[in-house]
Parts: sequence; C-alpha cells; structure tokens
Amino acid sequence: MMAPRKCSGCRERAVRPEVLDVYRAEIEHDGRKYTVEVPCLAVLKCQACGELVLDDDADERVIDALREAAGLLKPAEIRLHRKELKLTQEQLAGLLSIAESTLSRWETGTQIQQRSMDRMLRAFFEVPELRKFFGAPEHTWRGEAEIVYQDEFQLTRSEHMGFWSAAKQPVVHCLPERTVKVSATGQEGMAA
Repeated sequence: MMAPRKCSGCRERAVRPEVLDVYRAEIEHDGRKYTVEVPCLAVLKCQACGELVLDDDADERVIDALREAAGLLKPAEIRLHRKELKLTQEQLAGLLSIAESTLSRWETGTQIQQRSMDRMLRAFFEVPELRKFFGAPEHTWRGEAEIVYQDEFQLTRSEHMGFWSAAKQPVVHCLPERTVKVSATGQEGMAA
C-alpha cells in the first residue's frame, strides 16, 4: 500500500486512492452549467478534509461526461468525420476559418469546442451543400463518401451519419476495418 500523500488543501499527510461509487460535479462550459455524473471513478481523496484530486484518466472521464451532457461531438467523432471526407486537418481548419492547432486540440480532446462550433462541425459534416458553399473539394459534396473504420472507434449505422438517411443521401454501412464507397445512386463498391 502506498504511503499517504500531503493534501494541498489542509496540508495533512492523508491523501489516499479511493474509488467513488458516483462522482458528481457541476461544470461550466461555454456560459452554461452542466451536472455530470461519472460512476466508479478512481480518485485521490484526503481523508482529513475530503479534497479530491483527479488524475489524467479520471479527468478524461469527467470531460467525456461533460461532452455527453452538453451534446457535443467527441474527439474521435470529429476526427472520423474529417477522415471520411478525405480532408486534412489543415484543409478542414481552413474551410471553417479556425486555426489548425484548434482543430487538432478538438480531435485529441485537449480542448472542448464551443457549442456554436460544434453545430458548425455537425452542419459541415451533414450537409454537402454547405461543404460546396464553403469551397470544400468536390469529392466532399458530390455524393460519394469513403468510410474508413479503425479498431479505436467503431460506430453503428444509427450512431454514424444516420442523418444521411434522413437527408435522402446515401446510407453508409459500417463495417470494421473495411472501406465502403456508396455513391448517390446507392451503388456500393469495395476497397481493401
């Protein structure tokens, strides 16, 4: 067992690892407060004053819960949709008039996008006419999409681009580690 650490709050040597059944916090993001709950969260807790210290893993789980509560795209979703459109970070950032480093931070999870930019990202990914209006390369709005799925992030069709069905665009079938091309006519072609 690890020797207790010194608490930065009360200065007592009483900080020990603990697993909380449910961690609850009210977090402000983009001018709104969100209540987040994270089950079974491993933290460091001062046994004297009750102060909590979150390590990187715990912090990441809390931020994921915040994204969920705020209804924001997750970093892997942003990266996946960009790759589906065959755009580099530099290209997408230029089209959205943001810094490439900002987009990189959104895709790695080191920064949470504002709600307005989340809506812009969703619209950009969902609406081919918007991509055309913004001057995106023709392949991004011509009715073809190339979907590349990696082990790190797999989605079901309803979670992924389900909005294509609603917009009477081609439906893309999600298959792990396989590229599927679907044209506007619904013809499916395979690529390795």
